[in-house]
Amino acid sequence: MKNLNINILKELCLTPGISGVEKESGIIDVIYSLVKSVNANTIIDDRGNIISKIENGKKKILIDTHMDEVGFIIKAKISDRKFLLGLIGKINISLVDGIRLYNLKLSEIGTTQAEENELFILLNEDVEVLIGDYLSFKRSFDYDGKTVTALALDNRIGCFAAINLISYFVVNPLRGSSITFVFSQGEETENTNLLEIAQKENTDFGIVIDAAYAQPWDSKNASAVIPILGEGAAIQHQGENFIVDINLIERIEMLAINKKIAYQSEIPDISEGKTNFEFLQKGLIPGCVINIPTRNQHQASSIANAFDIQNAIKLLKEILFAYDSDSLS
Repeated sequence: MKNLNINILKELCLTPGISGVEKESGIIDVIYSLVKSVNANTIIDDRGNIISKIENGKKKILIDTHMDEVGFIIKAKISDRKFLLGLIGKINISLVDGIRLYNLKLSEIGTTQAEENELFILLNEDVEVLIGDYLSFKRSFDYDGKTVTALALDNRIGCFAAINLISYFVVNPLRGSSITFVFSQGEETENTNLLEIAQKENTDFGIVIDAAYAQPWDSKNASAVIPILGEGAAIQHQGENFIVDINLIERIEMLAINKKIAYQSEIPDISEGKTNFEFLQKGLIPGCVINIPTRNQHQASSIANAFDIQNAIKLLKEILFAYDSDSLS
C-alpha cells in the first residue's frame, strides 16, 4: 500500500476489541501506543476513548473513528458442552453458523451452532468457560498488494486512516484549525459518549470515518446506492438516524473531482448504515461521513481494497485543508 504502513493495519486487525471490553481485549493499549508514538498530545479518557489533539488554530475540528468490534458473550449453560451465546452488536446469526470462536487470549473455544433465532457454542474438549466470558471470531489478516482480507475491518480500517492523518498533520498542521481525533469506544453497542466529547471540545465541524457497506450487500431498500470495492472512497449521504447536508456533500464531491480523487456515493436505507455521526447531528454539529468500502462486515472475515483506503485518506486531507481555508462554506 503505497506510502502507508500496512503492518499498522495488520496489528489493529489481529488485536481483539469487542465493544464494552475494549480495554480487556487489548485494542485500547495498542492504538494508544501507536498514536502516542507520533503525537505526544494523546490521552485515554475515563471512558476508554483515545483522544489525540493537534492544536494550531481557533476553529475546532473533531474526527471520530470507532475502535470497537462485534463479538459474542456466554449467556447461559445448556449442557456440559453447550452454551447459549449473546450477540455484541448487530450480527446475522445465519451467517455465523459453524464458525470457530476464540476467547480474548486468542485460544479456540468451540464452534457455533445456529438454531432458529438463537446461537449456541459447542465447546471443544477440555475447554471451560464462565457465564459472561467474551468471545470473538478467529483473528486473521492477509494482504496481497491490492486486497485486504481480515477480521474487524469495521472499524480498524477507519482507525488506520486516522492514524495516518495524525502522522501527517503533526508534521503539517493546519493554519487556522485545531484537530481532535477520537478513537471511540462503544459504537457497536450504542454506548458511545462522542457527543459529550464533541461539546466539551467546542467542535465547529465533525468528520466520522467508518467502514462502508460494499457490494454485494442486500439492502432493505432496492434503490439504495451501495459502494463497490476498488472504486474509491465512500461519501455517505444518510444512515440510521442521520442525513448529511446535501450542499456540503456536493462541495465535497466537487473537491474530489478537482483534486482527481476517486469517490463514490453511499446511500443506504435510512434505517441502515449506522455510524457515530448521528450523535454529532443530535448536537447540531455540522460535518460529514467519509467511509472505506468493506465487504462482509460483522462476519468472520471482511474485504477491503487498498485503492479505496488511499483515496479515502487523500479525500480526508483535502476536506481538512478546504475547511481550514473556508472553501467548504
